[in-house]
Amino acid sequence: PVILMSQNRQSEKDRAVTHNDYQVNIKSELEIADLHRKLDILMATIDTQGQLIQILARDRTPRVETTHHIFSLGD
Repeated sequence: PVILMSQNRQSEKDRAVTHNDYQVNIKSELEIADLHRKLDILMATIDTQGQLIQILARDRTPRVETTHHIFSLGD
């Protein structure tokens, strides 16, 4: 009887540890999914900023060349 009681207690402890491990794994998966979502948002933001920089650089170039040309005419 004492051995059976000890085995039952060990089984209960094992179940508790297994349940806790499961809960930790679920929480970790949710946190990882949230981090992936945040990374996706950051990547999209960086891509958009890169596109805006290219547009601004293209838009700025003719003005700079025109300005240089105007100033060179005054020389």
